[in-house]
Amino acid sequence: MFTEYNLFLGNLPALNYQMTAFVKNIMPFNPIFMKRFVLLFLLACTGVVSAQEDDEPLSLRDRLYFGGNFGLQFGSITRVEISPLVGYRITPRFSSGVGITYIYHKEETFFSDFETSIYGGKVFTRLELIKDFNKFIPLGFNGGLFAQVEYEPLNIESRIFHPFGLEAERYWYHGVFAGGGLNLPLGGRASVNFMVLYDLNHSTRSPYADPYVIRFGINF
Repeated sequence: MFTEYNLFLGNLPALNYQMTAFVKNIMPFNPIFMKRFVLLFLLACTGVVSAQEDDEPLSLRDRLYFGGNFGLQFGSITRVEISPLVGYRITPRFSSGVGITYIYHKEETFFSDFETSIYGGKVFTRLELIKDFNKFIPLGFNGGLFAQVEYEPLNIESRIFHPFGLEAERYWYHGVFAGGGLNLPLGGRASVNFMVLYDLNHSTRSPYADPYVIRFGINF
């Protein structure tokens, strides 16, 4: 079984600011640059994986996994996300899946006071590039490296996130994310992961303030 708990960093302002600043420093905010970078990165991924032999047989139980994201944030901004998913391992290193997303968002600040619901789905693929760093560099670090691509359509209330220029009460935002992260094993099937995704379709219509999405997760 695969489960991922998504941790919103909004309830940790200092850490959120430092992590966002760090990501922006190492990844220039340039849509054209990012799209070219992602294409080159995916081509490199293909070469890395093809160079690694992996003939592990998978049973149906090993191929099918369930889980989801669960996020909480409290304070002047309250945000609750529930996003269950189901995935299938096509090969030992490559998996794909679908999920649904519901986000409750409430703001009580000097400039705004509202609450709204955001809902939609997602389709994702994940490619394990390196399962165990220790096999390449024997330093005692058994973490892994993976790449992920995700399409996330979300239905959003116009008056909240795009009050000007839209006549409809709600609209669909189509997020296209690409990035990767690290897997840190905890024992057995459990692991912790850190992931950075970049929204290639980011605009003012997005419910996310920045194109960078940082996620922490626990997998089982």
